[in-house]
Amino acid sequence: MKFSMIKVIIVFLLFVQPVFSAPPASTDEKTESEGQPFSIRVKTNPGTREEQIKLARDLTALMVQADENQLDALEQLHLQVIESAPDVQHAQNSIWMLSNMYEFAYSTPQAEKQMILLEHLFGKYPDSTAAPLLANRLLNAYCSLGKPEKLVEFYGKVFQSKEIDDRTFVLYGLDYAKALKEIGKRDEAKAMFEAVIQKDGKSNSFEGNLAKTMLADLK
Repeated sequence: MKFSMIKVIIVFLLFVQPVFSAPPASTDEKTESEGQPFSIRVKTNPGTREEQIKLARDLTALMVQADENQLDALEQLHLQVIESAPDVQHAQNSIWMLSNMYEFAYSTPQAEKQMILLEHLFGKYPDSTAAPLLANRLLNAYCSLGKPEKLVEFYGKVFQSKEIDDRTFVLYGLDYAKALKEIGKRDEAKAMFEAVIQKDGKSNSFEGNLAKTMLADLK
Protein backbone atom coordinates (compact mmCIF):
# COMPACT_ATOMS: atom_id res chain seq x y z
CA MET A 1 0.00 0.00 0.00
CA LYS A 2 1.50 3.28 -1.11
CA PHE A 3 1.22 6.21 1.27
CA SER A 4 0.13 9.58 -0.15
CA MET A 5 3.16 11.82 -0.38
CA ILE A 6 2.37 15.28 1.00
CA LYS A 7 0.60 15.08 4.31
CA VAL A 8 0.94 17.06 7.50
CA ILE A 9 -1.54 16.47 10.30
CA ILE A 10 -2.02 17.85 13.77
CA VAL A 11 -2.45 14.81 15.91
CA PHE A 12 -4.51 14.96 19.06
CA LEU A 13 -3.78 11.60 20.57
CA LEU A 14 -2.80 11.23 21.10
CA PHE A 15 17.00 0.80 31.27
CA VAL A 16 19.60 2.83 30.94
CA GLN A 17 23.12 2.61 29.61
CA PRO A 18 26.05 4.16 31.47
CA VAL A 19 26.96 7.71 30.50
CA PHE A 20 28.75 7.67 27.18
CA SER A 21 32.20 9.08 27.80
CA ALA A 22 33.62 9.12 24.28
CA PRO A 23 32.63 8.15 20.75
CA PRO A 24 33.84 4.70 19.67
CA ALA A 25 36.58 4.44 17.11
CA SER A 26 34.46 2.64 14.49
CA THR A 27 32.72 4.77 11.89
CA ASP A 28 30.95 1.87 10.20
CA GLU A 29 27.27 2.24 9.49
CA LYS A 30 25.19 -0.25 11.47
CA THR A 31 21.95 -1.69 10.17
CA GLU A 32 18.83 -2.72 12.03
CA SER A 33 19.66 -6.39 11.69
CA GLU A 34 22.88 -6.14 13.68
CA GLY A 35 23.19 -6.50 17.43
CA GLN A 36 20.35 -6.57 19.93
CA PRO A 37 16.77 -5.63 19.01
CA PHE A 38 16.34 -1.88 19.05
CA SER A 39 14.35 -0.45 21.93
CA ILE A 40 13.98 2.68 24.03
CA ARG A 41 14.17 2.13 27.77
CA VAL A 42 13.44 5.30 29.68
CA LYS A 43 15.11 5.58 33.06
CA THR A 44 12.66 5.08 35.92
CA ASN A 45 14.32 7.59 38.22
CA PRO A 46 16.24 9.99 35.98
CA GLY A 47 17.07 12.46 38.73
CA THR A 48 16.10 16.08 39.21
CA ARG A 49 15.38 18.41 36.34
CA GLU A 50 18.69 20.17 36.95
CA GLU A 51 20.57 16.87 36.87
CA GLN A 52 18.87 15.88 33.63
CA ILE A 53 19.73 19.21 32.02
CA LYS A 54 23.36 18.88 33.03
CA LEU A 55 23.57 15.32 31.70
CA ALA A 56 21.88 16.30 28.43
CA ARG A 57 24.27 19.21 27.96
CA ASP A 58 27.29 16.98 28.62
CA LEU A 59 26.04 14.44 26.08
CA THR A 60 25.33 17.19 23.58
CA ALA A 61 28.92 18.40 23.97
CA LEU A 62 30.09 14.91 23.04
CA MET A 63 27.86 14.97 19.97
CA VAL A 64 29.54 18.15 18.83
CA GLN A 65 32.95 16.49 19.20
CA ALA A 66 31.95 13.35 17.28
CA ASP A 67 32.50 13.07 13.56
CA GLU A 68 29.24 13.26 11.61
CA ASN A 69 30.01 9.88 10.04
CA GLN A 70 30.17 8.17 13.43
CA LEU A 71 26.53 7.18 13.20
CA ASP A 72 26.64 4.56 15.94
CA ALA A 73 28.28 6.99 18.36
CA LEU A 74 25.77 9.73 17.61
CA GLU A 75 22.86 7.31 17.86
CA GLN A 76 23.97 6.12 21.29
CA LEU A 77 24.42 9.66 22.54
CA HIS A 78 20.94 10.68 21.40
CA LEU A 79 19.43 7.54 22.94
CA GLN A 80 21.08 8.32 26.25
CA VAL A 81 19.55 11.80 26.22
CA ILE A 82 16.13 10.32 25.40
CA GLU A 83 16.38 7.62 28.06
CA SER A 84 18.20 9.48 30.83
CA ALA A 85 16.78 13.02 30.50
CA PRO A 86 13.14 12.36 29.58
CA ASP A 87 11.68 15.27 31.51
CA VAL A 88 13.53 18.08 29.75
CA GLN A 89 13.25 19.46 26.21
CA HIS A 90 16.60 17.95 25.24
CA ALA A 91 14.92 14.52 24.97
CA GLN A 92 12.43 15.72 22.36
CA ASN A 93 15.21 17.53 20.52
CA SER A 94 17.19 14.28 20.36
CA ILE A 95 14.14 12.42 19.04
CA TRP A 96 13.89 14.98 16.24
CA MET A 97 17.60 14.74 15.36
CA LEU A 98 17.70 10.95 15.63
CA SER A 99 14.64 10.70 13.39
CA ASN A 100 16.48 12.80 10.80
CA MET A 101 19.45 10.44 11.08
CA TYR A 102 17.30 7.37 10.52
CA GLU A 103 15.65 9.02 7.53
CA PHE A 104 18.64 10.53 5.75
CA ALA A 105 22.03 9.50 7.18
CA TYR A 106 22.03 5.81 6.25
CA SER A 107 22.21 4.23 2.82
CA THR A 108 18.60 3.14 3.35
CA PRO A 109 16.07 4.61 5.83
CA GLN A 110 16.00 2.76 9.14
CA ALA A 111 12.26 2.08 9.15
CA GLU A 112 12.12 -0.26 12.15
CA LYS A 113 14.07 2.11 14.36
CA GLN A 114 12.09 5.06 13.04
CA MET A 115 8.86 3.33 13.98
CA ILE A 116 9.98 2.55 17.53
CA LEU A 117 11.42 6.03 18.03
CA LEU A 118 8.33 7.87 16.82
CA GLU A 119 5.91 5.59 18.65
CA HIS A 120 7.83 6.64 21.74
CA LEU A 121 7.40 10.30 20.79
CA PHE A 122 3.63 10.02 20.26
CA GLY A 123 3.20 7.91 23.38
CA LYS A 124 5.22 10.02 25.80
CA TYR A 125 5.01 13.48 24.23
CA PRO A 126 1.68 13.64 22.33
CA ASP A 127 1.64 17.45 22.54
CA SER A 128 5.18 17.84 21.24
CA THR A 129 5.60 20.49 18.56
CA ALA A 130 7.55 17.88 16.60
CA ALA A 131 4.64 15.41 16.52
CA PRO A 132 2.72 16.95 13.58
CA LEU A 133 5.92 17.21 11.54
CA LEU A 134 6.96 13.61 12.22
CA ALA A 135 3.56 11.96 11.80
CA ASN A 136 4.22 11.47 8.09
CA ARG A 137 7.46 9.60 8.82
CA LEU A 138 5.73 7.26 11.25
CA LEU A 139 3.03 6.46 8.71
CA ASN A 140 5.64 5.89 6.00
CA ALA A 141 7.50 3.53 8.34
CA TYR A 142 4.31 1.53 8.88
CA CYS A 143 3.85 1.31 5.11
CA SER A 144 7.46 0.32 4.47
CA LEU A 145 7.30 -2.40 7.12
CA GLY A 146 3.95 -3.72 5.88
CA LYS A 147 2.00 -2.98 9.05
CA PRO A 148 -1.54 -2.02 7.99
CA GLU A 149 -2.80 -2.87 11.47
CA LYS A 150 -0.59 -0.09 12.84
CA LEU A 151 -1.99 2.31 10.26
CA VAL A 152 -5.53 1.39 11.30
CA GLU A 153 -4.69 1.99 14.95
CA PHE A 154 -3.11 5.37 14.20
CA TYR A 155 -5.84 6.58 11.86
CA GLY A 156 -8.53 5.38 14.25
CA LYS A 157 -7.24 7.88 16.80
CA VAL A 158 -6.82 10.62 14.21
CA PHE A 159 -10.42 10.33 13.04
CA GLN A 160 -11.69 10.75 16.59
CA SER A 161 -10.76 14.41 16.21
CA LYS A 162 -13.47 16.75 14.95
CA GLU A 163 -10.91 19.25 13.70
CA ILE A 164 -10.01 17.58 10.40
CA ASP A 165 -10.69 19.71 7.34
CA ASP A 166 -12.28 18.12 4.26
CA ARG A 167 -9.07 17.87 2.21
CA THR A 168 -7.13 16.25 5.04
CA PHE A 169 -10.05 13.90 5.62
CA VAL A 170 -9.94 12.81 1.97
CA LEU A 171 -6.16 12.25 2.01
CA TYR A 172 -6.03 10.36 5.28
CA GLY A 173 -9.37 8.68 4.85
CA LEU A 174 -8.28 7.03 1.63
CA ASP A 175 -5.23 5.49 3.26
CA TYR A 176 -7.29 4.53 6.30
CA ALA A 177 -9.81 2.75 4.07
CA LYS A 178 -7.05 0.92 2.19
CA ALA A 179 -5.51 -0.23 5.47
CA LEU A 180 -8.89 -1.45 6.72
CA LYS A 181 -9.30 -3.39 3.51
CA GLU A 182 -5.85 -4.97 3.90
CA ILE A 183 -6.63 -6.35 7.36
CA GLY A 184 -9.96 -7.75 6.21
CA LYS A 185 -12.34 -5.17 7.66
CA ARG A 186 -14.34 -4.83 4.46
CA ASP A 187 -17.46 -3.22 5.91
CA GLU A 188 -15.44 -0.56 7.72
CA ALA A 189 -13.37 -0.02 4.58
CA LYS A 190 -16.53 0.49 2.52
CA ALA A 191 -17.85 3.00 5.04
CA MET A 192 -14.59 4.97 4.96
CA PHE A 193 -14.39 4.95 1.15
CA GLU A 194 -17.96 6.29 1.09
CA ALA A 195 -17.05 8.99 3.63
CA VAL A 196 -14.07 10.01 1.51
CA ILE A 197 -16.25 10.28 -1.60
CA GLN A 198 -18.80 12.36 0.29
CA LYS A 199 -16.14 14.71 1.68
CA ASP A 200 -14.56 15.06 -1.74
CA GLY A 201 -17.90 16.20 -3.12
CA LYS A 202 -17.61 17.89 -6.49
CA SER A 203 -13.85 18.36 -6.23
CA ASN A 204 -13.28 15.37 -8.50
CA SER A 205 -9.84 14.87 -6.94
CA PHE A 206 -7.53 11.99 -7.75
CA GLU A 207 -8.08 10.57 -4.25
CA GLY A 208 -11.84 10.89 -4.53
CA ASN A 209 -11.91 9.07 -7.86
CA LEU A 210 -9.59 6.38 -6.53
CA ALA A 211 -11.92 5.90 -3.57
CA LYS A 212 -14.81 5.36 -6.01
CA THR A 213 -12.82 2.75 -7.92
CA MET A 214 -11.74 0.89 -4.79
CA LEU A 215 -15.25 1.01 -3.38
CA ALA A 216 -16.62 -0.54 -6.58
CA ASP A 217 -14.06 -3.32 -6.28
CA LEU A 218 -15.35 -4.15 -2.80
CA LYS A 219 -18.96 -4.55 -3.95
